[in-house]
Amino acid sequence: MKCKLGGGGGREGAIGNPTELSILRAAYFAGVDIDVLNSTAPLVNEVSFSSDYKFMATVHKSVNEIDGAGNVPDDHYVVRVKDGPDRMLSLCDTQATSGLMGPSNLEPINPKYWTEQIAIFSSHGLRVLGMCRATVPKSSNC
Repeated sequence: MKCKLGGGGGREGAIGNPTELSILRAAYFAGVDIDVLNSTAPLVNEVSFSSDYKFMATVHKSVNEIDGAGNVPDDHYVVRVKDGPDRMLSLCDTQATSGLMGPSNLEPINPKYWTEQIAIFSSHGLRVLGMCRATVPKSSNC
């Protein structure tokens, strides 16, 4: 792990990139056990941020408890991508309904809605981060 939260999910003693820490902090306060997550969904590969393609991605072994049973074919990895939400909108064609995973819970993405939400949060001085999920065949040599 490239960063570590401070005690009780706090900032004191935290180490790492502020964006990464904010994601870890959100997961921590949502009740996610980061150590268990890292051991059950091991990192297979990582695409570091580059100003050329403007996103960062990690490739993981799929885990039913995280990705939903049957939602990821056995011969696929799960890819998690993050960066500016405008960039993420250009990469996505579907969105989850009610935050649920699986093909039956997907609908066409609504770029107008998300663009409005980004503008609202940004207008309040908040940094907005887009996060997406996809799958890739294991044969793609990620």
